[in-house]
Amino acid sequence: MHLAYRARYNEKQLEIRLLELGYYLHPVRLVPSLVTEWAQPMLIELKNRIKEYFFGRNRRSRRKEA
Repeated sequence: MHLAYRARYNEKQLEIRLLELGYYLHPVRLVPSLVTEWAQPMLIELKNRIKEYFFGRNRRSRRKEA
């Protein structure tokens, strides 16, 4: 009896996991998630390059003068 309950419990857990997977793979949720995953590193790199352009050159030119 215990094994039968355990088997039904495992089946229900599997069904829940499949429902969660379907929820996360739905195109309405998947596309914004992927765009966020890809866009965030690119925006961080762009921000770093802008900072380096404006603030990095000043530091370099001051080091050369000194």
